[in-house]
Amino acid sequence: MKKKAGIAAAAAIAAVALLGGCGAAPSQELDEYRAEMDRFYTALERYDTRINAIDESSEDAPAQLLQVLTEMDESYRRMAALSVPDEFAAVGDLPAEAAEHMEQALAEYRAAYADGFDADAAFVADQYYERADKRAHVILTILHGEIPQGDGVSVDTEEALHLEVVPEEE
Repeated sequence: MKKKAGIAAAAAIAAVALLGGCGAAPSQELDEYRAEMDRFYTALERYDTRINAIDESSEDAPAQLLQVLTEMDESYRRMAALSVPDEFAAVGDLPAEAAEHMEQALAEYRAAYADGFDADAAFVADQYYERADKRAHVILTILHGEIPQGDGVSVDTEEALHLEVVPEEE
């Protein structure tokens, strides 16, 4: 069983970046969104810790992994269902895409461990997992008021120029 690398470092930064700072008072909707996203990234950090604590030689390691991934999938679904405030409209369809990829990853991981171990299904699961994780990173970048960069990330510069950094609470 391959352990998954999560976004623990980004999640640790998220709490400070999303909830601290100075500036004009944000709306209640924005406060609620920030709090929910903070919970999402904190949950991802916990999942990462739990996955990395699984003893790969344990007989029930696949069941433990699938349990954590099931909980992670539920977190992605809740995150995708959130109403995104206008201030973060740049995230677009990324939350829904991330949730879809996590759902597919979970399905493939279940298939990979259904009857022994299916390396092909595990490979496909890893790909979906990485896609969900990449989208979570891009969302976090946008929430920080930055323009996403990196391999496989394309930004419509016309839209990117309209990104607004949301004033944070004093």
